[in-house]
Amino acid sequence: MYTHWMKMPRKGWIKTCDRMPTKEDADREECVLARHELDGIQMAVWHRFPGERRLTHWMPTPPPPVDGGEWRKRF
Repeated sequence: MYTHWMKMPRKGWIKTCDRMPTKEDADREECVLARHELDGIQMAVWHRFPGERRLTHWMPTPPPPVDGGEWRKRF
């Protein structure tokens, strides 16, 4: 997964040793942002965490854009 183009926040990450994500933390696709020890930042379903020790941090996904698709009008 290529995430190097996205500016990732430095604050807001939650250590998995402090708290695992729950369904309430996830978006409508049941995903959160995750930091994998080897693979970097990726999307992961919240229920994957208990079985995957290499997922070290997580945070809720950001909300979708609110521009209503205005970019399409430019083309």
